[in-house]
Amino acid sequence: MKLRSGKILSKTENHNPIYKSQKDYEKKLKINFKKWKTLINNKILFHYNMSCEDIPDLPYYDYFVEGVPVEQIVEYIKKEFFFYIE
Repeated sequence: MKLRSGKILSKTENHNPIYKSQKDYEKKLKINFKKWKTLINNKILFHYNMSCEDIPDLPYYDYFVEGVPVEQIVEYIKKEFFFYIE
């Protein structure tokens, strides 16, 4: 939960509150997004020998924040951009 001070309140296994700064939260989110996007890129690269940079832009960050699974994004990319190959 975000507090008015800008800190994030979360609970650990023993239910002791831990305060994190907004910067820590954003840093972790950025790292997780990069991992998520790398998984997508690697799958597209493996199947089509192209990276996500070679296809038209998609709102990847929006998909990440909404919790869309990697497999669903890869399927969308296949259907939208590589339908003629298969």
